[in-house]
Amino acid sequence: MAYQVVITRKAENDLYQAIDYIAYELQSLPAAKRLAQKLKTGMESLKEMPYRHPLIKDQLMAAFDFRMLTIENYAIFYKVIEETNTVIISRILYIKSNWQTLL
Repeated sequence: MAYQVVITRKAENDLYQAIDYIAYELQSLPAAKRLAQKLKTGMESLKEMPYRHPLIKDQLMAAFDFRMLTIENYAIFYKVIEETNTVIISRILYIKSNWQTLL
């Protein structure tokens, strides 16, 4: 059974900020395009087997059923809503950021 993947506005903004940073601040449009494609592919992969990534080890985040998919230097934080067969992408954050405070 395939799940529907829903990207929140915050996660969408996170994605655009990451791509913009790489493209314009680091001046690497090819790297930005590659990262965008990898993140998109990773999010799409959650349609099948979204439980393959464990709950976040942080006790508070695990209590809210957050899971994390890591792609390069970015983490995709998501929840699986079984009742509606939906995967909610909450944030896409740089892995070395203080993401616990951003979720």
